[in-house]
Amino acid sequence: MYRFAALCSLLIVPALLFSSEFRSGQAATAVIGQSSFSVSGGQFTPTALSLAGPKLFVTDKGQRVLSFDVSNLARLWSDRAALSSGACGVCVQNPTSVATQSVISGVSRVSTYANSVAIADPASHHVLIWRDSKSWAAASGPDVVLGSGTQPGTPVAANTIIDPIAVALDAHRLFVGDAALHRVLVWNSLPTSGTQPADVVLGQPDMNSSSDLLPAPGRITRPSTLMSDGRNLFVADPVAHRVLVFTPSDFPLSEKSVLNSATGLHGFLAPGALVTIEGENLASRSETAVDDGERSLPESLGGIEVLLNGRPLPLLAVSPGEIRCQLPYNLGGADSATLAIHDELGGNRAAFSNTVSVEIRSVSPGILAFAGPEPRAGIVVHVSSETGETSSPVTGTEPARPRQPVVIWASGLGEVVDADGLTQPVAGQPYRGESGNVLTAVQVEIDGQPVQLVSANLPRHAIGIYQVEVLLPSDLPPNSLAHLTLLQGDGRSNTVTLPVGNPIQ
Repeated sequence: MYRFAALCSLLIVPALLFSSEFRSGQAATAVIGQSSFSVSGGQFTPTALSLAGPKLFVTDKGQRVLSFDVSNLARLWSDRAALSSGACGVCVQNPTSVATQSVISGVSRVSTYANSVAIADPASHHVLIWRDSKSWAAASGPDVVLGSGTQPGTPVAANTIIDPIAVALDAHRLFVGDAALHRVLVWNSLPTSGTQPADVVLGQPDMNSSSDLLPAPGRITRPSTLMSDGRNLFVADPVAHRVLVFTPSDFPLSEKSVLNSATGLHGFLAPGALVTIEGENLASRSETAVDDGERSLPESLGGIEVLLNGRPLPLLAVSPGEIRCQLPYNLGGADSATLAIHDELGGNRAAFSNTVSVEIRSVSPGILAFAGPEPRAGIVVHVSSETGETSSPVTGTEPARPRQPVVIWASGLGEVVDADGLTQPVAGQPYRGESGNVLTAVQVEIDGQPVQLVSANLPRHAIGIYQVEVLLPSDLPPNSLAHLTLLQGDGRSNTVTLPVGNPIQ
C-alpha cells in the first residue's frame, strides 16, 4: 500500500540559502479579471497597467479604466483570511471601480528604473537598453540591442526575440513580452550584450517552446503590457481577457512531480482525487494524520501546507520524500488550477515553492496498487458469499475465481450521489453518506475482456477511496498475472495485475 499512502515532496534548501527567483515554466500565482485560471471570455480586455499603492489600474479596450485592489496579493501566502471566498482564493474578478476614460496606448513599450531605460521596438524586432541614460554616451545610442542575432527560421532559444511588444524593469530584472512566441523572457540583471540569453521564460514550459495554448495558469497568449512592483510581475493578456500575476519563489517545484496517487503518473486530476508530490528533503520530519474514519484531515502537517489556488488542502502525511493530499470536490467547474507548497520554518520564517499548473477533469480513474515495478499488483479484495462484505485480499495463494465477485479499490472516480440525493463528499472529511454512487459510468476489463459491474461507490467513512465491485466472468481463464483496467469517461486507469485461479467446482 506504499503507493496508495504515498505523498508529495519538494526540494527545500536551508533557509539561509533561500533566494526568491522566477522559475522557467512556472504558473501564475493569481489571475485578475476572471473567476478561474481556465476562463478566457468576457468584455475585459487589458491594454495598459499602472500601480499606485494597493491599487492596480488597468486600461481597457472599451475606453475604461478599472481599478483592482491587489493588497491581498502581497500577503497572499501568509494571511488566509485575506483570501476571497469561493473555489479560487487567488482570482480577483471584480474591480473596485470603473471609470470611462480614453488612455493613450503604447506606454507598455517603454520602461524606466532609476537611470536605466528599456524600449521595445517590434517593427525592428529589437529591445533597446540604456544602462545609464544620464551618461555622456547615452546620446549616441543604446548600450545593448537585444534580438539583433535573431534570424528568420532559426529555432526558438533563450535569446530569440521576434515581436517584442512590452518591456518592464525593476531594481534587478528586465522583462520582455514577445507576442509571436507567446512568452515573457526574464533577465535577472540588465544584459550586457545583444545575444545574452534570458535566464527565465514565463508563459511556456521551456525556452524552446512557443505554444499559444490557452487558457492555463502557466500560459500567456499575448503579453501586451508588463508591470513589476519589485516582486510580482503583472502580465496583461488581452486575448485571454485577464491579467496574470507571477511571483518569485524560494525553492523549485516541478509540474511533473504532481502525481495521481493511485496511478503514480503525472496528468490530469479529478475533484476529490488523492495526490502525491514527489521530491527530496520535502519536510524536516515525517508526520501522518489520523485516519480513523471519524476525524477530518488537517491542513498542516510537519509545518507543511499544500495550496491549491491559494487554499490549503487536507493532508494525509508528509515526509522528506513525499506529501500526500486530497483535491477539493468543489472546484467551481474550472479545468485548471495552481498548486504550491508552503513550509513554515519557525521563527516567523516561511518558504514557498513556485506555483505549478494542475489540469482538472471530471474523472481521473486509478486503481490502488502495491509498490513494485509496473504493472503493479492491484489492491483487490474478495467479497464474502455469506455477508456480501469485503473480506481477505486477492493474492497468489488466494486468487480471484471465475463467477465470484471482487472489490477493486480506486481513486479519482469523481462526483457521487447518495441515496438521499443531498449528502456530498467534502475533501479531507470521512464521507457521511451511506454509499455515494459514482455519477460517471465505470467499465472494467480483464485482459481486454469486459467484466460485469456490480457497483461503483464512495463508501461511508472513506476519504477519496472508492470501491468498485465486479462479477468475474465464468469463462475467465486462469492467469497469475491477469491485467485489470478501469475505463471511465475519456479516462483510462493504470493497469494492475490480478491473480486468477481455476473455478471452484
